[in-house]
Amino acid sequence: ILSISNDLESAADRFYQISEHLARKARKGIVFNDEQNAQLQIIFNMVDEALHIMLENLNTEYQKVLIDKAFEKELEINKFRNKMRKAHLKSIERKEYSLKSGITYNEIFLLLERAANHILNVTRAITGEVSKDDEDESMPQAAMDR
Repeated sequence: ILSISNDLESAADRFYQISEHLARKARKGIVFNDEQNAQLQIIFNMVDEALHIMLENLNTEYQKVLIDKAFEKELEINKFRNKMRKAHLKSIERKEYSLKSGITYNEIFLLLERAANHILNVTRAITGEVSKDDEDESMPQAAMDR
């Protein structure tokens, strides 16, 4: 229970930080281009899906919860974050948007991915896995068997 509450609080902290970035963006008149907006919408939707999986797991008898669905969503988010990061660096090189816009955009998608890590950790706690730092994460056996 303590692990679950800690990860829920950490995920909420990341969402709060995102709201701060968005408020600062509005105050300073920073604008995202269509591509930035589209990519953020995709990763926001993925994190929303991860939240739905987490809620489903929280509302299921814990002995019946399997981590695979949550872990697959986390892998999907990580893969998309990597794609966003590569495209972002290329866009910065090509000066497709301002540095301020780029910094804010980068911070938001990184915070979304970090929130997703904590969302996964809730299911890890439910299933009895110990929460691990990003660098200590390992795949569940079912994911490795594929």
